[in-house]
Amino acid sequence: MYFCVLNILLFNKMKFRASLLFVLTVNLYLMKICLSVDTKMLSLCTSQSTCENCLEASLACAWCSDWSYSNSTYGKPRCNVPERLRAFGCPNVEIRAAPPGSLRVLTNMDFQDVSNDRTVQPVQLRPQKLRLRMRPRSNQVVTLQYRPAK
Repeated sequence: MYFCVLNILLFNKMKFRASLLFVLTVNLYLMKICLSVDTKMLSLCTSQSTCENCLEASLACAWCSDWSYSNSTYGKPRCNVPERLRAFGCPNVEIRAAPPGSLRVLTNMDFQDVSNDRTVQPVQLRPQKLRLRMRPRSNQVVTLQYRPAK
């Protein structure tokens, strides 16, 4: 009897250890993925040598425009993620980040059918006019509505 109880306890400990080992393995794998993404993002930013290229490289990149911030010091590139620039001593007021894209609807008339006297133009698409500002290599979703004129 004592042997069976001890066996069950050991088996439960082994199951616990196995599940703990599984959870730790999954966590380490996820950390590896996150670190590789962060490393790729950092190398994308840190490889840029001009402010223009830096701000076009990614939404995550920012440029330190402080003249006293050394670009030649190893490990302190002017183009980096904002958190790193702050950590390396770049003042907040000198960190330049590109503005995000924007979408503004300029004309959005209601749908209009064809009039009998043809004085009013039919409106089949909404919105009719947009102003879209986008960063290079970025995406913007634009929702359009269409209705055939009657």
